[in-house]
Amino acid sequence: MANWRTRTPQRPVIDTRTGRVGIRLSPCQQMVQLRSIADGVEWRAPASAVRLATPAEIKSALASRPE
Repeated sequence: MANWRTRTPQRPVIDTRTGRVGIRLSPCQQMVQLRSIADGVEWRAPASAVRLATPAEIKSALASRPE
């Protein structure tokens, strides 16, 4: 099974408003489209609320994935 590194070339980011970790799908504009690395659900966040996720945040998000 592929892990998040082989599925996505981008570094995961975190939505600081919600704590959700995802991959940025759209260019960095006022609103950013993200896809969760945990469950694949997409959402939008203000670009100002998105930053690179730390290794600990990525690990936590992956641990919360549904089986």
